[in-house]
Amino acid sequence: NDVMPLVEMADVLGWDTTVIDGRANYATKDRFVKACDVMVAKPQQVLGNIVYDRYTFFALMTHNYNYDKAMLYELCTHHVRYIAMLGPKEKMERMISEFEDENRPLTTEQISCIYSPAGLDIGAETSEEIALAILAEMKTFMSNRQGNHLRYRLDGIHA
Repeated sequence: NDVMPLVEMADVLGWDTTVIDGRANYATKDRFVKACDVMVAKPQQVLGNIVYDRYTFFALMTHNYNYDKAMLYELCTHHVRYIAMLGPKEKMERMISEFEDENRPLTTEQISCIYSPAGLDIGAETSEEIALAILAEMKTFMSNRQGNHLRYRLDGIHA
């Protein structure tokens, strides 16, 4: 499962995580021991049941197209700043196209909050590497950095 390493690595970073899924057999505290909270919820219920702010990041990783699509729409229409979406770029483009076909298009600003495929380009293959790539991208976003090599930075690394 791609989510487990992400939750575990986020815990090492001291980040609070909430795992949300529509499937009760997946969203269990036994599976996600390091998560601060685990919820079973429909996409339309999620944002009403959590506290989120400008420092809250979301990662869509259920491998359930319809759930992720519904969740993506909810997040985009509630001014969430960062949404990582697992999978190929074509998946995101298909969802955006379907929203248009359904007469509920997303704005350019809303689409700009979607990071798909999720993660920095580090050559990730395994679930652990994918988690690292996603968390690194989240950190670059949080720090307003580009994720470049430090060796090319002209000023101090902590500037």
